[in-house]
Amino acid sequence: MHPALRPYYDHVIPVFWPWLWLNLVRFALWHLRTGREALLAVDCFGNIRMVFTADEPAPDDLYTYEAPLMPRWECPALGSDLPDSLPAQGGGLLIWSLYGVYTVFYMVRERVRGPPLDHSPLTRGEGKNAHRTAPAAPALRAA
Repeated sequence: MHPALRPYYDHVIPVFWPWLWLNLVRFALWHLRTGREALLAVDCFGNIRMVFTADEPAPDDLYTYEAPLMPRWECPALGSDLPDSLPAQGGGLLIWSLYGVYTVFYMVRERVRGPPLDHSPLTRGEGKNAHRTAPAAPALRAA
C-alpha cells in the first residue's frame, strides 16, 4: 500500500476496505484517462466523493507552424484562388485593352471641355466682389 493512501484506510472500517480499494482504482483510472486532479472526500464505508475537480490540462497538440513544401513564388496557384488550369501569365490582352480605354477617356476628359457655363454678363457696379449683396454694417462708437 502506498503511504499516501494510509489516511483513507485509517478512516474506513476494515470490513469496507475492499470497497475502498475498488473506488480508489476507479478514481486512478479516471485520473489517467482525463489527466485532471481532484479533491476527494472519503466516508467511513469506503465511498469516495469528488469535492473539487481541477481545470482541464492544456492540450499537447497546440498549433505549430509548418512551412509549406513549395514556396508560393514557384507555383502561383498555391497563393491564389485561381485553379491550376488557368495560365499564370494570361490576361495580358485584357489588361492592355483596359489600360487603353482608361487612357483614351482620361485624355478626352482633360482636353475636350464642354462649352463654358452660361453666365449673365456683369452689370455696372459688379466686379470682383459680386457675391456681396448687403453693405457692411456701420461700426459702433463708444461715446
